[in-house]
Parts: sequence; structure tokens; C-alpha cells
Amino acid sequence: INQSLLIDYNVYSLEQKPVKRISNLKIPRTGKERSVIHAIDISTLPSAVYELEITVSDSYAGKSAKVNKNFEVVQLDRLQASSNLSEDDIKMFDELFSYIAEDIEYRQYKKLNDSEKGNFIINFWKSKDPNPTTQENEYLLSVIEKFNYANNNFSWADEPGWKSDRGRVLIKYGMPTAIDTYSSEPNTDPYEIWTYQLERNYNFVFADRRATGKYTLIHSDMIGEVSDPSWINLIRK
Repeated sequence: INQSLLIDYNVYSLEQKPVKRISNLKIPRTGKERSVIHAIDISTLPSAVYELEITVSDSYAGKSAKVNKNFEVVQLDRLQASSNLSEDDIKMFDELFSYIAEDIEYRQYKKLNDSEKGNFIINFWKSKDPNPTTQENEYLLSVIEKFNYANNNFSWADEPGWKSDRGRVLIKYGMPTAIDTYSSEPNTDPYEIWTYQLERNYNFVFADRRATGKYTLIHSDMIGEVSDPSWINLIRK
């Protein structure tokens, strides 16, 4: 039997409005059982609970099977609109806020209890809005954009990309002016050098010291960051 199985993925809001669809993915028959891994980009979906519907169709047998599963998307937009935040929301912002806040703002925030932190977060976003007369908060949108970029590019195993060293630096300082990647040097572990052209040039060196795909910050000449001028010795094989 050469006919392929067909898989459809549909994502619905709780109001049963379709928000994502991937149709007619072909899965070759290789035996009685088959495991496959597919991914759906949900980075643009706002915070909410959604329903995932998966349909597998067998045109040869004229049969299909369907399964439905609810899942929740938590994006930073939730931290803009409600002071009633969950423990997970607060825990996430506790770490994220350490990336983006001024020292005095962070010290004020850490003194608050969880119920007070919700209002503080809302007021923080408002205070950073460069144009309060518009509906969009451009500052928040820029943080969300960097947050999503980090998750899409720097996630490793169960660690979301925004928690990685590269994600933290990206969210705190923005996109670097240049990235130099050294992934196949014969005498060193894979590493990257990020350069920022601010009041002067600043460099951040990330290395994959265990050859697992996880890059950690090993040196920077930015004040307050880890510094090791002899960093090259750390990654020599």
C-alpha cells in the first residue's frame, strides 16, 4: 500500500473560531505504527485557551480519526491588561523584569507582594509607552517581539529561549549590530561574538562548551556582565 495518511491540524478559540490551520500533511506508510513530530507556530497568538484538533485520514481504507486537546498560550500581552496575575505570570515577570528595568525600578518591585506586583506591572508598561495617545504601546510591542524572537531561536531542551543567556542579552540590549559565528573552528568549541555599537562597541561572547547546542555567556566588556578577557582559553580543545 503506497497511499499516504493525511493529517490536518486546526486550532480554534474557545468560541470555536478558527485561528490556525495546517492541511493535508502527508505521512508515508511504513508499518502498522508510526510516530511523527510536527510543529505549529503559535508565537503570534494572544494569551488565551485554545483547542487543537488533529484529524488523521486514511483514503485507502476510507476512515479517519480525530482527537481534540485544549492548551493555553501565555504571552506578554497578559501582563499589560490585568492586575490579577497567576503565580506563573508573576514568576515569569520577576525574571523578565530583571532584564529590562532600571535598578531603582527593580528594587521597588522586589519590595512588593504578589497582589501589588500586578498593578506595578501595568503601570510600568504605561510609563514606558512612548506615545500614550495611540492604542498600541510600542515599548511593550518591542519587548514582545524580542521575547518571541528569543523563544523561536534560542530555546534549548525544556528551557524557553527568553531564559537563555542569548535571550536575556537580546531582550535587555536589543538586536546586536553584528553577529560573528564560529561553529566549525578546529581548535575551539563553537562560539558567537555579538557586537553592539552604542556609545562605543561592546562585545558579548557566547560558547557552546558542551557541544549540546546550548550557548552560555562567557565574556563581555559591558559593565555589570560577566567578564573574562582570557575567555579564549575556556573554549580551546
